Formats: sequence, C-alpha cells, structure tokens
Amino acid sequence: MKGTRLFIALHGLIGTLTVLCIFVGFSRLPVGDAASIIFSSPVIVMIASWLLLGEHCGIYRLFVVLVLMTGVMLISQPPFLLKIMQDEKLIKNNPKLQEVQNQHYDVLGYTSAFLGSVLTASNFVCMRKLREVHFTVLIFSFSVVSVILSLVLIPFLSSFKAPVNWREWVYCVIVGVSGLLGQILVSIALKKETAGLVSVTRTVDIALAYLLQITWFGEIPEAASVVGAGLVVLAVAFMTIEDSLLNFLRRIFGGTSIV
Repeated sequence: MKGTRLFIALHGLIGTLTVLCIFVGFSRLPVGDAASIIFSSPVIVMIASWLLLGEHCGIYRLFVVLVLMTGVMLISQPPFLLKIMQDEKLIKNNPKLQEVQNQHYDVLGYTSAFLGSVLTASNFVCMRKLREVHFTVLIFSFSVVSVILSLVLIPFLSSFKAPVNWREWVYCVIVGVSGLLGQILVSIALKKETAGLVSVTRTVDIALAYLLQITWFGEIPEAASVVGAGLVVLAVAFMTIEDSLLNFLRRIFGGTSIV
C-alpha cells in the first residue's frame, strides 16, 4: 500500500499522543466528565471510518451508538451535565450538586479529554487502514515513539516522580504489560472487523471495571451506574449480532441499505 511507512509512523505518534491526552484528562477533570468525553470516541470512529474507509454506517449502528452513549452518561454522571440541569432547590439539599456548582472550568483538562477522544478515533481508523501490516510492526512503532516522546517531555514536567517502592514498580509493570496486550488485541481485532464495531465492543471495559470494583474492592456502584453498564453491554451485544440480525430483517422486509 502506498504511503505505508508514513501511516505506520503516524500511528505511533497518534497512539502516543492519545495516551498522553487521556492521562492529562483524567488527572485534571472529574472522572465522570473525562470518561464521558473520552468514551464518546465510537461516535467519531463511526463517522471517520464511513468517510475515510468507506465502511458501512446505517441506522442500526447509529442506534447502537445512541444506546452506548446513554449508558456512558448514566455511568459517569458527568458534572458538566449536572451544571446544565441544575435546579436551585435541588442544589440546596444535595451536597454533591453544591460541590459540582463550585468547580471551575479546566480548559486544559477538557481540551485534553476531547483531543483524547478524537485521537482515539484517529488511531482506530489508522490501524484499520494498516490492517495488512503485521501487528508487531504497529506495536513497535507505538513503543518507539512513546519512549522518545517520554524522554523529551520528562525534563519539562516538574511533577514527574519515579516509583519509590517495589509495590509501585509492580503496578507500573502491570500497567505496561496490560496496555501492551490491549494494543496487540485491538490491532488483531481491527484486521478482522470494522473500526466501528471494534470501537463499540472495546467500551465493554466500562462494565468489566465495575465488576472488578465490586469483586476486588468491595465497592457497590449506584443503581444508575449499574443500568448504564447494562446498556453498554447491550450495545456491544447488538454489534456482535449485527450481521445475523440484519440478514434476518432483509429476508423479512427485503433488501435495504439504510440499516
């Protein structure tokens, strides 16, 4: 494919900047705001893969994305939405809403989270375009660019602190290995399936995170979060049965391209 080397280098740069923006977003914003913005990437992936890769994006997938985003909003309950929907009577009786009302607008945090979402979508589209390239090449490109960019940025980050004990080093290794395995599996998935399907399926990690929260940390999530996680899983289930369901509908109602 023409320009393959350029796309490989671009993938490494986009992947590195994606991780950087996501970390900055989560470190500066309420978790709900950061999660809502960053996990909205499937919407951008659907549009970008349709425009740039010519992948299918009909009413069915738009419905799935709507279900997915509803679930994400219920889970994260972003403070910026609470501010928009705030009611003076409710604020007086709800300490959480009072705290939200007093929060300042973090331009860098929101910009980073939004860029993280856009870059995540760009990374998916780029990896899908490079589906003929072996995944080890993509992982190597991402790793090399990450190391170089980290070495360049560390001297300018006054808040940088190295792990101070063995437990922190173990956690760092676990994060590194888990992240590497995640990148490998996503690369392999994008060789087999469309970018839109993979991006939606990947959000199931929200539900898995709640499962770990309950089983590992013993923390019981709110009812709205449980419903939201259920909608995320439902959206992923809808995507996995897309072909079978659409073929069934076509047999009943005749051929159509809008679904």
